[in-house]
Amino acid sequence: MKCGMSAEPIATTTSPARRAANFLFVVDEYVGHLHGVLGLAKRLMEAGHNVLFIGSRTSAAILRRENVLAMEETWLPLASPRMSWSSLFRRRSTIERRLVVLKHGRERIASIVRDVRPDLVIFDPFVLEYYPFFWEHNVRAVSVSTKPLFSFDPAIPPYTSLLVPDQTPMGRLRVLGAWAYRWIVDARDRLEFALRRLITGLAPRVSHRFTSRMVGYPLSRNWRTRPIRFDLRLADVPEIVLQAREFDFPRVRPLDPHAHFVGPCVDLRDVDADCSAYLPPGDGPLILCSLGTVRRVPDRMILNFYRHVIDAVASDQRYRLVIATGAEEEARVLQSRVPAGVTSIRVHGWLPQTAILRRASLIISHGGGSSLKEAIALGVPMIVYPRRADQPGCAARVVYHGLGLAAAIHSATPASISKAIDHVIANPTFKRRCEEMSQHFKAYDQNNVAVRKLCAFAAGEAA
Repeated sequence: MKCGMSAEPIATTTSPARRAANFLFVVDEYVGHLHGVLGLAKRLMEAGHNVLFIGSRTSAAILRRENVLAMEETWLPLASPRMSWSSLFRRRSTIERRLVVLKHGRERIASIVRDVRPDLVIFDPFVLEYYPFFWEHNVRAVSVSTKPLFSFDPAIPPYTSLLVPDQTPMGRLRVLGAWAYRWIVDARDRLEFALRRLITGLAPRVSHRFTSRMVGYPLSRNWRTRPIRFDLRLADVPEIVLQAREFDFPRVRPLDPHAHFVGPCVDLRDVDADCSAYLPPGDGPLILCSLGTVRRVPDRMILNFYRHVIDAVASDQRYRLVIATGAEEEARVLQSRVPAGVTSIRVHGWLPQTAILRRASLIISHGGGSSLKEAIALGVPMIVYPRRADQPGCAARVVYHGLGLAAAIHSATPASISKAIDHVIANPTFKRRCEEMSQHFKAYDQNNVAVRKLCAFAAGEAA
């Protein structure tokens, strides 16, 4: 298996149709995004292709720990300046500094394209603003989404909504109401962006204008905004959706021809790892609880929720509980909450999640894409307590397909959590539905959908 691509052009001794292709990933720092694309990258490497990531120091360090080749680039990512009235007097210098960074990024991209000769660039949507710098070198590109597809359909609510749709007239009206709310929120965000740009000279969705003007990219024809601030789209960049279409809601409109479901590409490399040191003793049903690692600072609501989960399981020791907080300090605080004498609960900062999941009867999750896909792939039912971004939409899909339950995190109590746990574990239908969805997941890998699709894009053959 090839771990990456050389900085030198790769000599081809086989026919062009069979040669190893060069895939370049341009990524953001979000851990969920990185883990989401790692499964895709490793499938490409296992198929004999060459993979290189470029990202910030943070993302490069994470990727190297996963044994993939990653280059650290100082021009990634682009942060928006803090807004204050003093920013108004630094506006010109702020714009000039950003242009210097973008010029450096353009020069580095030209060098990378010259040395690596990528057949296809795979973008995190958060960094699509750099696409024009590849466009000027005629490099093919796709955008990869780790979220559900965000395109308007009157039967599907936006993925920021917890609404579970139905086909009744009232159900359709509720879906349209969810979209109307999304558009109102987006209008508010646009006003905020306009104010930020007026005061600081920069704002989200602004740097793409600079990059486009630098190279003459036809932005007005190709830029497609969505009613959400962090999910970007370019009309001439196809979108790869890292999910099974079977996990989506039924659509009444044709699928966007630029969107391609390639399967979840779950990375289960650690599924057989020895995780006994992380498990509480006993043989009762095992529950894994993890609400992700995206937050940058301790979150009082999440800590309180973990305490409620501990209280729910400690009061009824039929179950075993493992909590992964994503931070060792939080783990120590929560472990002290476990009642004395209770050995069925363990709290860790980090753990081998897929190995724990393989032994679990249930996962309590925030609804992040990676965790849900891992659970489904291993046939593990779930209880989802979403908070932001695509988590509500993922939770709604879990409920719609009968894979588990969903509830609001802010109203959770030990009693409600205990009741939900009992319901899911006692009802075998949830596990059966997860195993059925898991078969859909496996079919994508059996048919090699992701690799075949990306190779077709790399060769300029995909529509």
